[in-house]
Amino acid sequence: MDQDEWRYYLAGPTGAIEIVKNPTDWLGDLEWAEVYKQVYCMAKLPAFEGFDVFFVENSKAFQEIFDSPEPHNSPIPGDWNDKLNSF
Repeated sequence: MDQDEWRYYLAGPTGAIEIVKNPTDWLGDLEWAEVYKQVYCMAKLPAFEGFDVFFVENSKAFQEIFDSPEPHNSPIPGDWNDKLNSF
């Protein structure tokens, strides 16, 4: 984990973020706003570049993780499971 990732891990998203329209039918607008803040700011880190767009375009695939009784054991959709390390 590099210094920028560590800072994000400790502080979370910061700054003004324009929330895009909720593309899901499984998250309420308040939940969507919080999820989008996270994925938008994560995408500013090199390891997560493009994750925000991927999440919005493939939100239905992420519902399986959301609905899972063991989400921590579910693979991340697309090639993200291979791109990211275990931390």
